[in-house]
Amino acid sequence: MSDFEPSDIEQYRTFKNFFVRANRPGSRPIDVPDDPVGAVVVTDSRVVAYDSVAKTKKLRIKDTYSTITNMFMSI
Repeated sequence: MSDFEPSDIEQYRTFKNFFVRANRPGSRPIDVPDDPVGAVVVTDSRVVAYDSVAKTKKLRIKDTYSTITNMFMSI
């Protein structure tokens, strides 16, 4: 969380605010002109596979587990 502002997870009032949090300036440079092998990455992501259908009812987003209901209630 040190790459983000605010870095304290308790400061996010809603899940939406947490999901669209800002990067701390300089923590994730978009472009490094002198690096010929660098690439711009527009999102962080991870592949997740479940061994049962029941586990798919909880969504893992940014290392936090939630449900569809909880997500819509926080909007």
